Amino acid sequence: MTVVQAQRDSPQDLGPPPDSSGTSSLPIPPHQIDAERSVLGALLISNDQFEKIIELLAIDDFYQHKHRVIFESMTNLYQQREKVDLITMKDFLERTGELENIGGINYLAQIAHETPHSINADSYARIVRDCAVLRQLLKSSQMIQNIVYSREDAPVDDIMSKVQHMIF
Repeated sequence: MTVVQAQRDSPQDLGPPPDSSGTSSLPIPPHQIDAERSVLGALLISNDQFEKIIELLAIDDFYQHKHRVIFESMTNLYQQREKVDLITMKDFLERTGELENIGGINYLAQIAHETPHSINADSYARIVRDCAVLRQLLKSSQMIQNIVYSREDAPVDDIMSKVQHMIF
């Protein structure tokens, strides 16, 4: 994996900062790539769960960039009342110029093949959503630290109000 691919496959604002040796000193933000792949695979093999999944997940809930692109493409097709499967996804991603960026038809086929059935799609989606909530909490905590450190004589009540708004 190249540096460009690594940067594209993980959120830029949530990665652990490098220490002086150039390696990460903090753990990687919560994510579950297998659950992401499984929910996408489940949607590729059956559109039956789409309504539930769209209610549970947003595009940004996916950790890997290519999974966000795939889910966004699936959502677009579904909203156009098109069936979502390997062929329609291949065609859509080719037209949008994203097919090679997500790993090509082979990647789509692989995640569809690795998913045994679609019945557990909502369970996979909850795992993805839980990890996204935890990443958002991490991001909020970083922003809260920045607010506290740069308080610039703001009243504590104003800071508390801003922090509560960010959390909720």
